[in-house]
Amino acid sequence: MKSNILIGFIIGDLIYIEKISEYEILLIYVDNRYRNKGFASYLINALTSPFFLQSLKKITLEVSKSNIFVTNLYIKNGFEEIKKKKKLL
Repeated sequence: MKSNILIGFIIGDLIYIEKISEYEILLIYVDNRYRNKGFASYLINALTSPFFLQSLKKITLEVSKSNIFVTNLYIKNGFEEIKKKKKLL
């Protein structure tokens, strides 16, 4: 059964410079009742589908070093760590 209830979403910023598109993920949210059921991976997979990737050079995001759960989610879905930010005072 399908319903019109929003259970999750991605918010990001599409950057278009000189015919090159990049997307920065700012937030992925899944309702607490639907977590650990693959919905976040579904959203990420939709965003990284060939349909979207054909027009994007890259997708970036930032994750807090302490947020191991989310870091593992991104790694599981094919993202790789590029750099770590230095801690600011």
